Amino acid sequence: MVCYGCASGNTNLRIENLSGLNSNFFTFFFHDGMGETEIKAKFINNSFTYTSPLKAEYGSLIIEYFDTITNNFASEIFFVKSDSGVIVFKTSGNDPKTIMKSATRFNVHTIDEMGGKLLKDYIEPAQSSFNNFMKENKEKLPSSDSLINLSFKKADSVTIRKLQFVLDHPNLYISFWIFYRELIYTNIIKADSLMLIYNTIFPEQFKGYPVGEDIVGKINLKLTKLLNVSFLPFSATDLSGKLISDKYFLNKYTLVTFWASWCVPCHRELPKLKAIKKRFDNKLQLLSISIDSDQKKFLKAVENNKSEWPQVLATSTVINTYGIRAIPLYLLIDQAGHVINSYQTIGNTDSLANKLDGIFQK
Repeated sequence: MVCYGCASGNTNLRIENLSGLNSNFFTFFFHDGMGETEIKAKFINNSFTYTSPLKAEYGSLIIEYFDTITNNFASEIFFVKSDSGVIVFKTSGNDPKTIMKSATRFNVHTIDEMGGKLLKDYIEPAQSSFNNFMKENKEKLPSSDSLINLSFKKADSVTIRKLQFVLDHPNLYISFWIFYRELIYTNIIKADSLMLIYNTIFPEQFKGYPVGEDIVGKINLKLTKLLNVSFLPFSATDLSGKLISDKYFLNKYTLVTFWASWCVPCHRELPKLKAIKKRFDNKLQLLSISIDSDQKKFLKAVENNKSEWPQVLATSTVINTYGIRAIPLYLLIDQAGHVINSYQTIGNTDSLANKLDGIFQK
């Protein structure tokens, strides 16, 4: 019996650090199946406990360790069900990778046990090609449109390889995890194909939780292409202290741009956006929403960009509702507050200008 919409209960995790690693250098993130939270861990007597409801069959715990003195870094992903789980780091030495790999576990699974090693080997050729390309062209990339486009194609090859793995191994939980964490947000797989995959290949035991309804909802948004729906209830304060609310989108066409300080394509398209702002200044207003997690970097980028329109930070509601995983993203909103078009590839501001010409020449 599958209960759609039912939570799978709570997971209770205890982390013990009996190794030589510095507890202050750990960072923990927990994904309950629908959202990720950074755990504010406070070790008491070398341990801490974390409790969270699960919205999928498994929750995933990402543990990162970065020694700011030696620059040693390690990261591991573990999976837990609605049980009491324990992870104990107790191997001696100061190599975080070895210590985390050899952790003692109770009711906790490694990513390899969920199929992670198979996935890694499966995508390795495409992933290596992408990594090598980015490393070799690190300096040239920001100033070359052709290299940026090629990097996108190589990244797409990794995504396609992941999709093929999912199709070949639908009964592995790692496939379902990759599907809802990454693949439903990509723009290179059609929404109807995503819905067909979800409905036909995965075991019902994976889908019978709130994450299942969330996946269907996000794919349905892609099926409608976000068109002819109202921009969600919105309220934020821009850098001048002005409140931006739903009323901002009424009575005038609005271009909402999603970006981030670290997004090279976003910065490269900024001159085009400024040209559009100047060209349609009396008829079109802009609103930029950054998905930055670091407010200082956001503020610094805004200062450098010198964009003369409102700038706000995105809320988790905006990011999750629109499934924002790839930027830049542009949403064109009409005078009634409805999304009438979306754009998400380098150069598409050209087609946007043509769209606006058609609107304002009527």
